[in-house]
Amino acid sequence: MKKLHASSFIVLLLTLIFLSQNSLAGALNLTIKDYGLSIGNSKRVNGIRINLIDHNLEKVNGLNLTFWLPKENPNAVINGLALGLISPAAKEINGFAFGPGVASSKFRGISFGVIGVGGEDLGGIVLGGVGVGCKKLSGFGLGLIGVGSEDIEGIAIGGLGVGSQRIRGFSIGLLGVGCEDASGIVIGGLGVGAQKLSGFSCGVLGVGGQELSGIFFGGLGIGSQKLTGLGIGLGGIGGEEITGVALGGLVLKCERLKYLGTGAYLNAKSITGISIGILNITRQLHGIQLGLINYAGNNPKFLRILPLINMHF
Repeated sequence: MKKLHASSFIVLLLTLIFLSQNSLAGALNLTIKDYGLSIGNSKRVNGIRINLIDHNLEKVNGLNLTFWLPKENPNAVINGLALGLISPAAKEINGFAFGPGVASSKFRGISFGVIGVGGEDLGGIVLGGVGVGCKKLSGFGLGLIGVGSEDIEGIAIGGLGVGSQRIRGFSIGLLGVGCEDASGIVIGGLGVGAQKLSGFSCGVLGVGGQELSGIFFGGLGIGSQKLTGLGIGLGGIGGEEITGVALGGLVLKCERLKYLGTGAYLNAKSITGISIGILNITRQLHGIQLGLINYAGNNPKFLRILPLINMHF
């Protein structure tokens, strides 16, 4: 009996939707002053709205349920619950949205797209089964394959990767994270690449960027034109200008090193501070070298190559 009642209800509902779509009004409204139940393509409803294909929707406060891909809805606003068997879509959605895909120019709340979520300005909790794509993401975004956004503020997690022009907050990509400007915590399963990074960044293989400031860890290495802060590269560290502490496991090579650097092979044109390695080489030393062999090009000839320690002040 329960199955009979359920099937009968579905048949009745589909019949009402079909009739409403072909009626002059385009909707069967069981409402009082726009409050109640609307079946069909009504423009404004406070309550429950069930429709086949949304077209020129204006505003729903409550539940909006659609069964097919929407047509043009340039001014549609849904406050409450947006459900779609294919894809709920509106100019603005505030509340909860669910469907195989979710699309909204502006979203605030919780959205879950089995395939993905897309829009311009997404805020709150955004979950995309395959991915999340937008111009701006603020809050929490998760894409099983990836998250792509011009501007990310908050937390972004991509199963494969995260890509953005600007990141503020926490981002993690199991393969990697790529961006132009990131500040906060950035973790790439394989690597992190950016023009500018500030905060903490970690890449199992490596971290690379034009300008790095903060704390950085690269499993194989770190490469940067300018590194300020703490850099740890188990394989090595390379760059033009390093200021702070650079710990290169095998190699540390740069133009200018200031403060402290280590590496089995350490080669810098200019060192101001302390360098520690098996083989230390520099043209200009202003500090101390500690290692098996130490070469300082600006020392007198008989003091340029010394074992264990070399210095120039």
